[in-house]
Amino acid sequence: MSDSVDRVFVHALATVRRLPRTGSSRPPPSARLRLYGLYKQSMEGDVESILPRPTVPSVSPDPNNSKSNNVHRYASRDLRVREAEAEIEKWDAWHACAGMSRTEAKRRYISTLIETMKEYASGTQESRELVAELEFVWNQIKSQSGSSEDEDADSPTRRLERAGLKQMTSFGSIPPGQSTGGEGGSLSRMNSDPNRLRVLSPVSQRDSEDIVEGEEVDPATGALVGPLSSSRPVSSDPGWKSRIDSHLRHLSTEVAALREQLSQNKLLSSSSLDGTFTSRRRRILHRTSAWIKWLAWVLIRQILVDAGLVCLFILYARVKGYKDRRVEDWARRRWKDATRFLAEMNGWLRGSISAVRIPGLKS
Repeated sequence: MSDSVDRVFVHALATVRRLPRTGSSRPPPSARLRLYGLYKQSMEGDVESILPRPTVPSVSPDPNNSKSNNVHRYASRDLRVREAEAEIEKWDAWHACAGMSRTEAKRRYISTLIETMKEYASGTQESRELVAELEFVWNQIKSQSGSSEDEDADSPTRRLERAGLKQMTSFGSIPPGQSTGGEGGSLSRMNSDPNRLRVLSPVSQRDSEDIVEGEEVDPATGALVGPLSSSRPVSSDPGWKSRIDSHLRHLSTEVAALREQLSQNKLLSSSSLDGTFTSRRRRILHRTSAWIKWLAWVLIRQILVDAGLVCLFILYARVKGYKDRRVEDWARRRWKDATRFLAEMNGWLRGSISAVRIPGLKS
């Protein structure tokens, strides 16, 4: 049981960290101190064996200091007094849980935390879902804390069995003349026909889970009319239904714990599906695409500017009648290289597209 409480305690601490800041109000100091005391008691034990109770520092002025530092001296002293008072309140809240076992402190911490979050941290749908999940897990653990006898007595299957046993034991008995020597203690009940009796085998409290077999006899002649339809016992183990109930509750708890682990790993977290996460992802994609477009535009603009300058230089040389054609030859070679590269890319793309065969289309 302590392992289950520890698991829910860790779940509760994770829930506190996952609560959204928006839509939640700050609990009063009394509630925070109560949770603080239970948390420290569950983690470290009694406070008296760890640290003594803090004391408030003296507020009397120090005659050794000069008068010029009076303002800073009194301000720092007031700050120390407030800090000491806060530490005393924390110590008292921790000491209020003295003598409590760590498991019991964790149980009370979880219950108090659920009530506090219901009141002060239910402003958003996400926070309500977190609180409801924690409460569900805690209710499952609390339902397992009862004794096996109580669980067996309160289960629906046991109530049905008690109802069936009560119905069987309320039958009438056979008259002495109609009973055999070996079955003197057998039970009987009336059928739809009042002239027929059903002879039942003796049923004890220990064998109450078995379906008894019976036969129909004629009360006048005592002859056997026909056997009743009998059914097999449901199970030879009388405690199988209680074990099934316990296993189902254990499975529900394990599923909740698995969901918590997936949520911590961002695999099943509600934040991964909400609007804020989607909008953030869209903003990142938009910024990335904007940067790529800007870089492409800068590259194309630079190529166009360089090509324009080269063309202007060649035209100027032609107009002036310069015989040096090195720039023109260089531009012609670059143009041939560019056209050759584009032709190779075109052929490669055509070959890649033709290599991909679409199902249902004939080549």
